[in-house]
Amino acid sequence: MVYSSLMTRSNRWLLVVVVVALLLAATAGAAFWMKGVASAAATGKAQAQAGARSLAAMDATAAVSEFSAATRSFSSVTRSLGPDWIAPAVQSIPWAGRQYAATRALASIGLDGSVAGLELAEALRESPAASTAASPTGRLGALLSTGRKHIDTALASLSDASSRADALSADGLAPPLASAVRSVQAALRAATPFLGRSHALLQLESYLLSGNHRLLVVSQDGAELRPTGGFAGSFGIVNVGPTGVQLEKYQDVYVLPDPPGRVPQPTGMLVGRNDFKFRDANWWIDFPTSARAMLGFWRTYNQPPVDGIIAVDTVAMRDLLAALGPVRVPSYNETFTAKNLLQRLLYLVEVKPMSQSDNKAVLTALAAELEKRVLGAKPDELAKAALALGKAADAKHVQMYFTNPDAQAAAEQLGWSGRVLPPAGTTDVVAISNAMNQPGKVNIALKKTIDYRVLLQPDRSADTTLVLGYANTGAYPLPWSSVFRDWLRVYRAPGTVFPGTTTSGGKTVTMVEFGFPAEARTFALSHGQIRSETLTARVPEAMHTASTPAATSGDAHYQLYLVRQADLEDIPTTITVTAPSGWRVISANAWLTASGAPLPVTSEQERVRMAFPLSGDTALDVRLATF
Repeated sequence: MVYSSLMTRSNRWLLVVVVVALLLAATAGAAFWMKGVASAAATGKAQAQAGARSLAAMDATAAVSEFSAATRSFSSVTRSLGPDWIAPAVQSIPWAGRQYAATRALASIGLDGSVAGLELAEALRESPAASTAASPTGRLGALLSTGRKHIDTALASLSDASSRADALSADGLAPPLASAVRSVQAALRAATPFLGRSHALLQLESYLLSGNHRLLVVSQDGAELRPTGGFAGSFGIVNVGPTGVQLEKYQDVYVLPDPPGRVPQPTGMLVGRNDFKFRDANWWIDFPTSARAMLGFWRTYNQPPVDGIIAVDTVAMRDLLAALGPVRVPSYNETFTAKNLLQRLLYLVEVKPMSQSDNKAVLTALAAELEKRVLGAKPDELAKAALALGKAADAKHVQMYFTNPDAQAAAEQLGWSGRVLPPAGTTDVVAISNAMNQPGKVNIALKKTIDYRVLLQPDRSADTTLVLGYANTGAYPLPWSSVFRDWLRVYRAPGTVFPGTTTSGGKTVTMVEFGFPAEARTFALSHGQIRSETLTARVPEAMHTASTPAATSGDAHYQLYLVRQADLEDIPTTITVTAPSGWRVISANAWLTASGAPLPVTSEQERVRMAFPLSGDTALDVRLATF
């Protein structure tokens, strides 16, 4: 006993390591240890699941009790694994150390998740008005006004859990642990892309809930394709602040007055008369550029000031319905689902009311019912809706522009601003913008393809060929013109050299918009026809010298940034990059720039290939070296 009291901290540390090693190495001891840990973890999991069910049922008292018990259970697991300072030594033990590390990480994930649930339950318990308010708006407002701090803490805890789960691998683990790892990763998979951006989410949330803000929400009809996603046929005003969210009004865009005096249309626009108006101002694929143009008209029309614009298209509405379930609109005796939304809206807006002036009243009614559904949703339903809208924003079906610089910076960090923003190190840019020049809904009948071929040269330039396929062959049930008239612009990296003539012998039309040069052309495609557009260009500085510590003097990178235009469907896309003579491909990686999710790439010594549906802005990094 005297000896123990005189032991140094170092000797105690060594003794604990030895004891733990022996415990893990001994079959009976390991079984006993694992059984105790597994029992506590299973109890914590059951308690957390019960808390989640109570939270979904809006039973705050039960949820607080159950999540509190879960935090105690997972804390017990963590304590049984010993103090933090012994972990590095234990993890150095072959096999047993890997089991130990995984167990410790899983316990931490369970604790993070239980803390997040407890914080949400506390937010609900401290906001009794949230469960008793007469209106959905009142319930959400009460929850936000009193529970914001708890919600922020919950988001931070979930972000920690997501980071730990990302770092885990089931390889080399005992079957029960491997199963637990896969289960945790599957549970967090839907939210992981957003939890990794929790700082930007909290920054945007802080702005929106710091005071009362009026936001202009524009509904874009993807059946009539425009550069930011569709024709801006209707709009609403949404009030957001610490007391909740409320839809102030929702109207047909044609109720807006014409601007005083004529505003000439931009180059290439042939829609309607020769005037440029709010409803056509989403003319640039760079959403901030279009948003500023729309806000300029808004001010010219002497409309009440707004703090920003959020553009939402029909695909985002469809995804929201998929998360929340069908929405009934009694005044029209219609039930809208994710499956029938586009077709029913086309019929009710474009076909049925041909002789009526208020043909978009159904959109107002649907918006009102959607507002009730979202604001009256339970916590688990709100989470599903938030994830659906987050995924839609990653794919540009929701795009945001704020006049406040901090809020706009957060939107850009989230990847939801719609800005054409190449990642650092980008050497090549391709942003394809299709803008319908004739009113109609022909895009529902159109199929598109993208094929981009890059031939890198020994002087580090690249000869590029872009082939765009268009097939106007789908069903088109509307009594309008079925001709697809397109003003095509392909924006490229600054410095890109365009040919003097097109592949068909015509003169190449070029322009510079929002800082990027573009080749432009127009074409018409009748129903039943298919065609392709081929655009060639040279990128002088397509390869740059690698600057990573591991790079050798001969290493170089080709980095492509492919911009997605919001559309009704993800466009089948192929990319081929061929190495120059005397060079070889070392590695290739591709990812969605908003979420960071990896994309499949086939890499060979001489070339890199990708074939994928274009679901978001995409980056491709090809590393090359000389032979």
